[in-house]
Amino acid sequence: MVKSLPNKAVALCVFVTSGVLFAPSVLADEALLHSSQDGEFRFQLKDYWLGQQAKLNYQVTPRLNLSWQYDEYSLDEFALDEFSDNQLAGYQYNARFLLSPEGAKKPAVYVSAHDFLADQDRRSYGIHAQKHLGDWQLALGYAQGDGLDGLQAHVRYSGFAPYVELDAVYHAQQDWHFQSLVSDLSGQHTLQQDAPQWHVGASWQPLKWAKLGVQYDGLGKIGVSASVLFDSKRAVSINTSFVQSEPTIKDIDRESLESIGITEQQTPAVMDALALE
Repeated sequence: MVKSLPNKAVALCVFVTSGVLFAPSVLADEALLHSSQDGEFRFQLKDYWLGQQAKLNYQVTPRLNLSWQYDEYSLDEFALDEFSDNQLAGYQYNARFLLSPEGAKKPAVYVSAHDFLADQDRRSYGIHAQKHLGDWQLALGYAQGDGLDGLQAHVRYSGFAPYVELDAVYHAQQDWHFQSLVSDLSGQHTLQQDAPQWHVGASWQPLKWAKLGVQYDGLGKIGVSASVLFDSKRAVSINTSFVQSEPTIKDIDRESLESIGITEQQTPAVMDALALE
């Protein structure tokens, strides 16, 4: 016997379980434009200005998107050299909800919450609109909080070459501050990192399930990323027995006959002929 379970439910269980097993925290989603389809499950690894990042993104419904990410910060980029051998890390949860879908003459409108559990004290709330115009996608919004704080804008162009997207992003955000775990006679030190207000980038998706990206930001840093996409709406087959029997005549019902083109009027005669009634 084979039971089919929707991967959408499995992926949601994985997302919720990760929230139970790990203490969360960290960086706001910098991009406004999102191309996730319903049920899409995306895992991304990224090396960028703040350090290294692993991110899990799941389109729970056509309107609701949830993401969880883990960051390790490269302290050699900070002002105080004596902490350059230390590693800081954190988690963060984000959510985005579609208030109004895009129409022929109107943009889609989203509301979002970044670091909504305030695990890294960078909780921010925002609203933005986005619109497709041929090969262009445009987004404009505003966010307020301890992380993102001000104007947010994103432009994407997909007509440059097949499977290639070019992005330009502006995101007003607060600088980063970390309290050190080491204190001396003068007290604890604060590590500060300026946050870039913009970045430009390109991504290449030669396969439906794989995507590579590179970006250059306002601090003069180059970042790279690799993503794997998974369609969670495709069913997963779970074998509950070692041997699966073939269907017999008794397993054939009226709906099965109709599904192979036998009309409602023909069904009774066919079922009589097969001695099913």
